[in-house]
Amino acid sequence: MKFAKATILKGGKTMKFAKLLVLALVFAMFLGIGPAMATNADSTATFTITLNSNCVIDTINNLTVAYDGLTDQTSTSSVAVTCSNGLTNIITVGAGANASGEVRRVVNGSNFLKYRFFKEAGMSTELGATTNNTISGTGDGTSKTTTLYAAVKVADNSGALPTTATTYTDTVSIAISW
Repeated sequence: MKFAKATILKGGKTMKFAKLLVLALVFAMFLGIGPAMATNADSTATFTITLNSNCVIDTINNLTVAYDGLTDQTSTSSVAVTCSNGLTNIITVGAGANASGEVRRVVNGSNFLKYRFFKEAGMSTELGATTNNTISGTGDGTSKTTTLYAAVKVADNSGALPTTATTYTDTVSIAISW
């Protein structure tokens, strides 16, 4: 390749155009001026996952008892909860809207019938309305069902029965804590 023979006068000396061009390109490179070039830059990011412990109540079954006032009657209800693996949790059975002391009551108008919840089928450990009203468990990440055993006892309700068939109700809150 041949360069043109142009001359530039500088300080009384003659330089060839090609030499001047090479010097200009070298100077431009030192200043960062030049043809665009592709570059890569790498960096890293840190991702953090915080595992929070949690429990949810999946289902609560309503309780129905057919009571005739002549014999004690029992029934069951169930509470299904899902808690994080290894998480200790406590199910609290509320007093209900009509409790009297430690005894829960259903109501119809101004008439009440007493009923009780128990932790086990043998009905020896009562879940009081405000004390001893919890059931403990440990989560494994799957839904676990806890059974509540209920009893309506003649001895608790003597003289409390109306003369006609009717329905009594109560609303009991179920809570889970961990």
